[in-house]
Amino acid sequence: MTQPCPDALLLRALAEGSLEPQEAWVQAHAQSCARCARQTELARREEAALREALLATPPAGALEAALEAVAAAAAERPQPAASAVAKE
Repeated sequence: MTQPCPDALLLRALAEGSLEPQEAWVQAHAQSCARCARQTELARREEAALREALLATPPAGALEAALEAVAAAAAERPQPAASAVAKE
């Protein structure tokens, strides 16, 4: 009898190289199941893209633009009445 397909979390753990020793069957299964092999490969590519994005240098001025957007949004937010603040 063959093992059922592992869930997406186990396949992602396989892609990340973080399977627990008792989960070795997942790797064996993914080597013999085309569907799970594709899902694992997709997870590996996603992981690589995320790592690359985290290491990328943001464009010049990106931080300043983000901080300005946060400040503008905060300025538009209604402020509580002074009497409500004093009661807290």
